[in-house]
Amino acid sequence: STFSGSSQATRWMNAQAQPERLINDPEAFGYTYCNRIYDDGTIIGTWKDSQSRVRPFRIAPDGTVDLFSLPEIGLDTLDLIPVESTPEGWLICSHVNEFYQVEPVVWIPGEGWIFTNTRLVGPGSNTSEQPVDCNSHGQIITRGASWTSPSFLNPMPPGDVDGDGLVGVNDLLGVLESYGQCNQTPSRLCPADVNADNQVNVNDVLGVIDNWLY
Repeated sequence: STFSGSSQATRWMNAQAQPERLINDPEAFGYTYCNRIYDDGTIIGTWKDSQSRVRPFRIAPDGTVDLFSLPEIGLDTLDLIPVESTPEGWLICSHVNEFYQVEPVVWIPGEGWIFTNTRLVGPGSNTSEQPVDCNSHGQIITRGASWTSPSFLNPMPPGDVDGDGLVGVNDLLGVLESYGQCNQTPSRLCPADVNADNQVNVNDVLGVIDNWLY
């Protein structure tokens, strides 16, 4: 229920009486901190691994606990701090690497961890920094490449090459124009690289066709 004015005495139950809302995983080493709670009861926060690196956790309303790390990509990241969780299961974090650089990183169900600076397309900055917020559409705002230049990261529909929010003939032509010729860098994807595999080929043509009129 929504809190409002009432003649009743408001009381709180300590989480110690609700063990399903606590983290009892031995990997967390007891160093857990809650950052945010959502209207549906989802909680996000941080825990520390065996090397005292900060990692995110999420507790679902049913008590399911997810301890997130980055072992699958072998990255020697220092800290990974949660900023936002979406109803679709996205977890947006600040990633601090060994050079003390900060960038947004997103965990997406079915895709795993994605470093946004390796998926940027369009004429904007080559990098974005500290994430500030994210909505249910996957749009992310960041502090930007400088303290005075915030970034707005807008997710592109699968197969959208020209960034107009639709998938159609112009996107197919865009792939064909860049076929086998797209120069890419680690921090910038070619818009025609639909499947983000660092090359433009038949798979990207099929990616447009599969998402036609998305």
